[in-house]
Amino acid sequence: MKIRSWNFWDLLSGDVERGNSGYSLHWPYALFIDAAPPPKNLLWVAARCNASDPFQQWEGETFTESTVPTSSSIKNLGSPDSDNCLNTMGCHPMSVGSCSGDSSASFIFNSANNTIAVDNSHMSTAEGFCERGRGGCMDLDRNTGPYVNIYNCHTPIDAPVDWVNQQFTYNATSKAIQKVREDDFDECLTLGRSAPYPDGANNEDDPLSDPWSVNSSGKALWKTRFEEMIKLLKSSGINTVVLNDVNTCGFPGIQLFEAEKLATWTKNIAPILDRWAMSPQLALCFAAPTEISNVTADPLDDVAISWWTDYFDQLYTLHPRFTGIVVKADSEGMVGPVTFDRSEADGANMLAKILKNYDSRVFWRSFVYGNPPDEIGLEDLARQAFDTFHPLDGTFDENVVLQVKCGPMDFQVREPPNPMIGGMQKSNIMMEVDAAQQYLGHQIHVVNLAQSWKWYLEWDTMFGEDGGSLTVTDILTDEEKGGASLWGGGLACVSNIGNMNNYTAHVLAASNTYSCGRLGWDPTLQPEQIDREWASMTFNSAKAIVDTVVDILGRSWLVFEGYTSPMGIGFIVDQDNPFGCAPKTNHSDGGGKGPDGSICPASGDHGDHYWMNPCASFDFANYSEYGIGCDRTLEGPEKMINVYSTGVQRILNDPLLIPPELTLFFHNLAWTDEVVPYSGGGDKIPVSQRIGDRHRAALIELQGMADAWNKLEDEMENDERWSGVRDRFLQQINDAAVYSEQIVGYYESIAGYEF
Repeated sequence: MKIRSWNFWDLLSGDVERGNSGYSLHWPYALFIDAAPPPKNLLWVAARCNASDPFQQWEGETFTESTVPTSSSIKNLGSPDSDNCLNTMGCHPMSVGSCSGDSSASFIFNSANNTIAVDNSHMSTAEGFCERGRGGCMDLDRNTGPYVNIYNCHTPIDAPVDWVNQQFTYNATSKAIQKVREDDFDECLTLGRSAPYPDGANNEDDPLSDPWSVNSSGKALWKTRFEEMIKLLKSSGINTVVLNDVNTCGFPGIQLFEAEKLATWTKNIAPILDRWAMSPQLALCFAAPTEISNVTADPLDDVAISWWTDYFDQLYTLHPRFTGIVVKADSEGMVGPVTFDRSEADGANMLAKILKNYDSRVFWRSFVYGNPPDEIGLEDLARQAFDTFHPLDGTFDENVVLQVKCGPMDFQVREPPNPMIGGMQKSNIMMEVDAAQQYLGHQIHVVNLAQSWKWYLEWDTMFGEDGGSLTVTDILTDEEKGGASLWGGGLACVSNIGNMNNYTAHVLAASNTYSCGRLGWDPTLQPEQIDREWASMTFNSAKAIVDTVVDILGRSWLVFEGYTSPMGIGFIVDQDNPFGCAPKTNHSDGGGKGPDGSICPASGDHGDHYWMNPCASFDFANYSEYGIGCDRTLEGPEKMINVYSTGVQRILNDPLLIPPELTLFFHNLAWTDEVVPYSGGGDKIPVSQRIGDRHRAALIELQGMADAWNKLEDEMENDERWSGVRDRFLQQINDAAVYSEQIVGYYESIAGYEF
């Protein structure tokens, strides 16, 4: 494929949207000149105490030995020419500032109970101060940090677990404030910079060391790690990186357009990308003319066209090797051409005409839904993108590429292929997949996605001549390579990389990073071959380890599907969204999210899209006392099947011909309807039993995968990756059981009997 794109969903603040492996490796660092990084003024805990580091040294009268605790300011000695005292201007995290005036504060160290509390009689009163700081204590965030916050003071009685988060001692000799721990960790409070998060790199001094610290090669630490990551991507086959999150409107994303910041970040990043022949792209806010200059963003208005012309002139002057932009518009709050009563083609073509001067492309994301009162915006989400874009087929400029999600929903464990792939043969298409596991266990669960992506690539759209074969791979591959793409084709992957030591949090999740590049390079490769390549390089070709890893990866996708969403049920995470297939009883006045307006149970919090809540996801699965599944047949209310080719329609519309694992995406079946068992053999069984059997079998197989890994302990002696994966398996096994209990238990309560 011509474009093999890695899409960072990294915000300029350093956060990563749907990020499950830490913070960004390049934002916000790239926004600063290396010689002038932001000040060190945030309080966090250093991973190692260092008596020679002045930023770990603190003074204050409250630390003097006394029978009665005294109150005083607490000053940091890292910047002797500065006035750096702890204050209560911020609670999460704490910060330092002037030692006098209305932003200053005093604290009381109690050596008897090892707490450092805010003195209510002298806390910050300047505008914006943290009111929650009143009566609070210094508290190590989640007892792991790195940030130190102000939180309600605890006692061993009222908060026996969280109380330990507030335990600190003071060493009068080293002047260090040290975290009290039961283990051997040696951690002291220090100051970090105001903009970036700490870097997760292992280095000989401190894994939370300053991102601007210079290594032996003379480069800032953040640039070293960023370049290592670019090399990793390049070696897998990736040739393009989208540097920032697609949800880029508003602050801080809009800083990409500021002239000074633009000059700085391009100067920081460009040499690294050039060195590895990695093509850069940006995700840009369509409403930028309005947000930056308060002028219209109407794509047919000369003012907006002139604004974009000037911006691209600046961008390509600073870094002429940019190859394009990615735009998310008219979706999830992002302003687009529909705001101005224009079409998606009007917006994309306006930008494309300007970018043609730079031999660059516009990659226009097609994930568009929910724009009422537009009639399409009230449809079933699964067909909204197709109905929005299909009437425009053939109207997009030659340097516009529609970046289309692999399925018509949103990166579920299995969906039918997106009907735009094959259904829009007059437009340039590339497919987008998700390595970040945003709905698939957050890189806590091992879910090898090479199999999933290969499943899409091998799908026959039957949009070939006279209804003949035309696979997704054909559509995404250059004509010179035997495909059908006139522009060269492409694959885009949402990033699963962050600043954790191993980049992907779960060691085995790195296989998905590698698979994206390899399948983009050669979509004919089989998942097992790709997994074996990756495992051999990762584990030094040790046969027992490689064979076990390949086996685990090969089973993992279907196992996750088994204990979450068999038979194509789809969305089952805690997600209230009105754009599904079910009757809209869940949005009636006074009603809840569930069937017939029932109130759904609260879900646990592990970040977006982790815990399962079938009740809240009723709109996407349409379960009832009768049965389960969406009626998207040719005879149903949405008739979604009619967006596929005639040959595919015939297969999907027939319950006997449709692939079993897509059945409930297109058909509403009674719990008692009989279907073929998952094994494929034997007598037919009720839908309810097939779902229950699949859940139970998946949990057993998951335990077997974990057992196989545990047997590698001797082979991987002194390799910390063994214990890391073991611990992830322990959490996966626990959480998978919870998932299954929540899902099957809810189905049983709806159906009225055990599965």
